[in-house]
Amino acid sequence: MIISLSAGDPGIPAWVMMAGDRFNIPIGGGCTAVSAPQFYPYLGTGQMVGLLGGLKGAADYETMVRLEEDNAAPGTATPGHGRPVRGAPCNNAVHYYRQRGLYFDQREEGRAEMNWEVIGIWLGALLSLSLYSFLYKDNPFYKFAEHLFVGMSAGYWVIYTIMNVLVPNWWQNMVPTAGGFQPIWVIPGVLGLFMLFRLIPKLAGYSRLSLALIVGTGAGLSMTAMLQTNALPRCMER
Repeated sequence: MIISLSAGDPGIPAWVMMAGDRFNIPIGGGCTAVSAPQFYPYLGTGQMVGLLGGLKGAADYETMVRLEEDNAAPGTATPGHGRPVRGAPCNNAVHYYRQRGLYFDQREEGRAEMNWEVIGIWLGALLSLSLYSFLYKDNPFYKFAEHLFVGMSAGYWVIYTIMNVLVPNWWQNMVPTAGGFQPIWVIPGVLGLFMLFRLIPKLAGYSRLSLALIVGTGAGLSMTAMLQTNALPRCMER
């Protein structure tokens, strides 16, 4: 069984599509009350075995397992979660600063050293205020924070993509650690290189080959999966 509590992608529809319908794996999930209605059809067709939808779903779960936290009556999620949720940020902040110190850490040698983690928190807060300063008017602080955010985000995702996508999914398959060389993996490398040719006007036409392959393959796979997950079960239900 797969239980998805994620609000992102892959979320409940992706798990239903790729795991439930294809491999008959039971799918359950939890989501906010706003998102719950879009998942009710999956319950009606049996594509999901259960759903915790918002506070109502939490209340139903409390009733089922007889959970009575803070002396709340079974089935009432709001009184049970109110006080812990309100107190958690204060408790976490007190614990954090007691453990780490506000500005300095006392090391074993007995001398105080600057706590760079706390400095990072303050820098993040100042940069956030700089971004919000645009609500007043355009200013140098906003421009600095904007350019810093865009530059660091671009650099981070470039390195992340290389180390977590290209290296394990392409390079290690083309040049295995056990030795040897798999020439078939040169083809996706060349197609990926064609995508970069869009930056060169004279060679931009080559990028259409890669784009055509991506769009065609993606459309075919998505159409098949969507028909199998959303269309055919509704027709069979009728």
